[in-house]
Amino acid sequence: MTKLLPILFACYMHLFSGKKAYENQTYLGSLIFFLSMMDLLYGNEILPKKYCRMGRLFKVMLETFFVWIISEMTMRFFWTKLEGSIDFALRFITEADGTRFFLLEVITVSLGLLHWGMISAVTHQQYGLYNFLFRTCYNKIRELVRC
Repeated sequence: MTKLLPILFACYMHLFSGKKAYENQTYLGSLIFFLSMMDLLYGNEILPKKYCRMGRLFKVMLETFFVWIISEMTMRFFWTKLEGSIDFALRFITEADGTRFFLLEVITVSLGLLHWGMISAVTHQQYGLYNFLFRTCYNKIRELVRC
């Protein structure tokens, strides 16, 4: 499990750095997706086992660097491209900008929540959400196959 300090540092850098690259994107959907990425990084070990014998300060600095790089690359190369593609498609569907921005926000929030739900179900198996979702989906699929 990644320590909390690198996660908090990456959140601080992302939220308060004032980057112009994220200027034209929706705020709430991006924030939900970013927090789900932080949940994923917090639930997994980032550094290989050979770094366990290193000093604690070196390990925290290395984790901080990797968490920050992974989160920013994911936001820049995946999420902003996805939002741009959705926005491009919505330009052809809607004529009014207000409607397009509203639909873009609704779609990105939905995708962010879906992503966070899948991430938290996998990374937090001890809370029973994974087992609950697995049993529910498995039972629904079995009912559909029987019919």
